[in-house]
Amino acid sequence: HKNKGSTEMKPLIAITIGDPAGIGPEIVLRALNNKEVYTEIRPLVIGNVKFLERVSDVVKNKAAFNIVSSPEEGKYEFGTVDVLNIDNAEPEEIPYGVISAKAGAAAYDYIKKSIELGIEKKIDGVATAPIQKEAIHMAGIPYIGHTEMYQEITNSPNALTMFHVDNMRIFFLTRHLSLIN
Repeated sequence: HKNKGSTEMKPLIAITIGDPAGIGPEIVLRALNNKEVYTEIRPLVIGNVKFLERVSDVVKNKAAFNIVSSPEEGKYEFGTVDVLNIDNAEPEEIPYGVISAKAGAAAYDYIKKSIELGIEKKIDGVATAPIQKEAIHMAGIPYIGHTEMYQEITNSPNALTMFHVDNMRIFFLTRHLSLIN
């Protein structure tokens, strides 16, 4: 019998860091600087720890990075950022604010890993940081955005983008397409 407040009962949520040249790594670390996050979920960051280290001083996150090779190895405690590290680029290769194929490919690697973990039922859900669609395109990745990636790679017949704010849920009728040209 597990205690409802126990770590095992909280959903394990993968968090992809998005485009490493953008605001994704910063958003992720800022979010994990909030103790409340750890009372609700077990956050597992998927990305290259070097890009998180690059922004840790900027966001004043003094948490220790715990590099894991599988979700089971995570501590899921405030003050520790559990990272499934995908060492796919060096920060010198991907400077801040520069749109590049290298950054797009790196972001796609993090998304693919989250999908793999979901299919293997090793995580309960995914939160994604922003990707740069032009960088994704430059990397030769044939998707418009996250929704299309998740839909096609998981062979899902339908996929919707949803924003959840307080008690309101917003679904989009169209994605990246105007109703009238």
